[in-house]
Amino acid sequence: MARNLHSIIFLLLFTVVSVSAQLSILPDQNFYVEGTPDNPLVTGKIDVQMGGVPLDAFDWELVVAEDIPAGWRYSVCVGKTCYIPGVYNSPETVLIEMNESELFTIYLNPNGVEGISTINFIFKTTTGEEIMSQEVTYDISTASSTEELATEAELVLYPNPTVDFFNISNDDNIAQVSVFNILGKEMFTYEHESGQAYSVADFNDGYYLTRLIDKAGKSLKVIRFNKTSKN
Repeated sequence: MARNLHSIIFLLLFTVVSVSAQLSILPDQNFYVEGTPDNPLVTGKIDVQMGGVPLDAFDWELVVAEDIPAGWRYSVCVGKTCYIPGVYNSPETVLIEMNESELFTIYLNPNGVEGISTINFIFKTTTGEEIMSQEVTYDISTASSTEELATEAELVLYPNPTVDFFNISNDDNIAQVSVFNILGKEMFTYEHESGQAYSVADFNDGYYLTRLIDKAGKSLKVIRFNKTSKN
């Protein structure tokens, strides 16, 4: 009986060690994320890679620190699959093919609240054993530059609500426009030309987020708009 118990324990330990050895976090990533309180898509990323030995699927868990500012809300995307805010345990297992990588994106919506807090993103077996983990720190503060604040104030998306298209005011410095649904799924990204309008006629009714990037590659502003079928 004791021998069988030792064999079971050894098998469990071997499984955890094997998975840990095969699943790894890719190097040269930034896990200190800065953002502003009005940006509902402050983005943290963890890029992981599977080794050369086939492994079973695994789960993940997002652990929020006790010092999280009131109003902060996280949401997770695994590759192109995104979950609603507040889902902090994997609704389905993750499977990565041998020698392939997968991107885990952790969006923070600070809801206008400044602060600093760290989450712990845990990768674990389907039986609950931890494989590895990674901390990501979010530093949310108001832009200190008067020039930056003035630039943001001048950028307006109109009409809003919109039925079929939108324009952007004071858009001379905008180089790229991206639109995401409220869960963070990218709907489209276009290189921008001054005066260009964007069609959303085929979108479902609801709220969307528009990210504006300037010619230096810097994120200028994220604007929420409402797509409606009502004239």
